Parts: sequence; C-alpha cells; structure tokens
Amino acid sequence: MAFESIRLTPRQQEILRRVVQEYVATGQPVGSKSLVERWSLPVSASTVRNELAE
Repeated sequence: MAFESIRLTPRQQEILRRVVQEYVATGQPVGSKSLVERWSLPVSASTVRNELAE
C-alpha cells in the first residue's frame, strides 16, 4: 500500500504542534476548546476540529 505525501497548511501545522505539546505534557486527550484557550489560538474550537479532521 502506497502512502501519499501529506501537506499541511501552516495553520494545520500550528494546531498539530500544539496538540502534540499538550498531549505530551499532560498525557490526557486534548480538547479543541481548551487548546484554543490555553494557547490563545486565533481560531474557534470548531475550526480546530475541522482542521484536524482533514
């Protein structure tokens, strides 16, 4: 099975980086709302969920 190259937008990269940082720090699932609040991301929680779903 061949894998296609995955390209992330800068916003997706930032969100993914923050999710990984938060998960590594806490060992707990990371919620989109808490992620937006903790890191003062300039997007809504629903945008975070949509970006991660792609």
